[in-house]
Formats: sequence, C-alpha cells, structure tokens
Amino acid sequence: MLHLSENWTPLHDMALLFLSLTHGTDADLDQREAEQQALHLSKWFPRAEQNVISQTLEEVMLTYAGPSRDQMVETAAESLRQSLSENQRLGVLNDLAALASADGTIVTAEAAYIQRLATYWNVQIG
Repeated sequence: MLHLSENWTPLHDMALLFLSLTHGTDADLDQREAEQQALHLSKWFPRAEQNVISQTLEEVMLTYAGPSRDQMVETAAESLRQSLSENQRLGVLNDLAALASADGTIVTAEAAYIQRLATYWNVQIG
C-alpha cells in the first residue's frame, strides 16, 4: 500500500476521500465544505481531538497537492473498503453526499464520484 508515512491512519484515508470529493470534482473547496469535513471526521473518530483532526486535514491537503494524488486516493478507497463493513461504507457514502451538498449544490462530478466509489465498494445507493 502506498502511504507517505507509517503515521498514516484510517482518519487520513477518510479525510483524503472527503477532500478528493469536495475539491477534486469542482476544483473549489468551499468554506462550508471544509467545516463539514472536520465535523464528519469527528463523528467517525470521536476519540480524536479537534487539533488532531485539523492536523490530519493539513497533512492530507499536502498529500493531495502532490504528484501521487490519484494513486493515494485509490489506496485510501481500498484501505477503507477492506477495513469498514458494508454498513459503514454506506455511512461514508452518505457523508460524502452531505459534503457534496454543503456548498448548496451537488455538481454532476460529485454525484459521479460517489457512484463510482459505491460501485467499487459494492454498496447499493439511492
């Protein structure tokens, strides 16, 4: 698995998928989307302090800006596919839909991203 460090965690994987959706599909990270990312991550990782979530989001943004972005997103998706139950994967997909609508608009690329991930994860949605 391609990870930048041994400190890469499932929190990083989920944050990377969230960022890939909110920025990668429309090349814009709305402030509401950024706030919602932290909120949804806190729900999934309730023991993580807010400063840890903020630091993780910063690390993920640096990774996302790098040349291995697509490979890292694929690795994160595979890691979560293996570590989460189908019901948990459905929960992540629902969170992605909420993130997509956080800026008031779900663009076609966001809906397609969620559908591709659902197919990859073998999860039925909508």
